[in-house]
Amino acid sequence: MCIRDSSFGGKLIMEARGDGGIRPTPLQDRLDDMADNIGKFGMAIAVLLFVVLSIIEAVRFGRDDPAADGRRFLDYFIIAVAIIVVAVPEGLPLAVTISLAYSQNKMRKDNNQVRRLKACETMGNATTICSDKTGTLTQNLMSVVQGYVCGTYFRVKRPGEQLEKIILDGFDAETTDILTYGLAINSSSVKTIHTHDREGKAITPKWIWDLDKGNKTDNALLDLVDRVLLEDSDVAELKSLPH
Repeated sequence: MCIRDSSFGGKLIMEARGDGGIRPTPLQDRLDDMADNIGKFGMAIAVLLFVVLSIIEAVRFGRDDPAADGRRFLDYFIIAVAIIVVAVPEGLPLAVTISLAYSQNKMRKDNNQVRRLKACETMGNATTICSDKTGTLTQNLMSVVQGYVCGTYFRVKRPGEQLEKIILDGFDAETTDILTYGLAINSSSVKTIHTHDREGKAITPKWIWDLDKGNKTDNALLDLVDRVLLEDSDVAELKSLPH
């Protein structure tokens, strides 16, 4: 049984205070255990080999064998030391670091930004992720899915920013105009058309929200307005948006 600083809770408190040092990750613990086992195994083999060769050489001396030479004990000792040195996995940390860096790049392509290499170990083994911060694990986008206006309920079949017209069933022209004009006027979000990417290469024209204007809620409502007032010419040319 562990108490005080040696307990699990005590270690967490010491880490929070900055007095307990950096706690090794489970992968580092397994690597340390494997390195210790490899070192012990190499030490045992080296000692066993040195003892066997030394016994063989001692028997030669006991038989007055002309081939016996005392300098061979030093050679056997050097061989044993060489086995111990070779058995230490010096390249293992480097190989693990390279593999974690590769994992970090692979996770970045999946829109999972990892700032520390050791986090790849945790995220790579995660099966369920719970988060309450929008934008960390999502695309940081909002869409109108359903609504209730003037006593009439409507639902969007395919939410999101798509070039597909939304038909508000049960709404007359006047209600639709009031709804769309009200949403368009009472929001500060702005879209600009982009024909080049960040590197200056030409791309298919598309509308992108300005980051310094409006918010995600305004963007979602204006997307609804665009799709409600969308015309066939807008889909074909993509040069103007209703709002």
